[in-house]
Amino acid sequence: EGMEARARGTLVHRLFEAVDFSRPLPPSPEQLAAAAAELGLRISRADGEEALALIAAALAPAPPGGPVARLAVASKLRREHPFAFSLGPHEPLVSGFIDVLASESDATALVVDYKTDRVGLDIDLEALVERDYGAQRLLYALAVLRDGAAAVEVVHWFLGRPGEWVGARYGAGEREALESGLAARINSARNRSFIPSENPHRGLCETCPGRAGLCSWSDAETMREDPAQESPATPL
Repeated sequence: EGMEARARGTLVHRLFEAVDFSRPLPPSPEQLAAAAAELGLRISRADGEEALALIAAALAPAPPGGPVARLAVASKLRREHPFAFSLGPHEPLVSGFIDVLASESDATALVVDYKTDRVGLDIDLEALVERDYGAQRLLYALAVLRDGAAAVEVVHWFLGRPGEWVGARYGAGEREALESGLAARINSARNRSFIPSENPHRGLCETCPGRAGLCSWSDAETMREDPAQESPATPL
């Protein structure tokens, strides 16, 4: 199920790239099939139907203040926005992609990250984000603040529970503390003998702070879109 879930997630992300948030219409089965073919994904009928249902539910009318409503009125919407930075001349390059980066009327930079995890109603989303996506949130906030934003809000949006999301806001004055937090994470990875995954792919690796400086896989492996393809040979 894990491989199929990652493929479904990749497909959902690609379909969201074409959504017009000012007129949020869900994609058609034909658009799904075309996106899967473009990505070279082999996805089951059930996973395809689930991907369409996730997007349709997320784009349905929701209370004001949600990701769709905010993106509908935001300016300078950038999708799959690349970023790269380093904390110093001898530190690893940190790079990745932001699902959506937008500018709001109060000059806040809004980062929205789509999550296709299956999350039951008993799951505490705040705790889940802190445990599994804390490093990702840190990297996104730093990438935007280092680019000159006065403030950034990072929103993790779980499409399985589209009426709920987890947001964290940071001001430019917090940049130094965030950089210290990232440096501590990188040093911790070094000290515990960083071990690369046996099945690298973009969904897992793109925001890993050890990808450039500590990982033995190349970008060809860590940034591949389709985790269901044959795994590469074990790195030296």
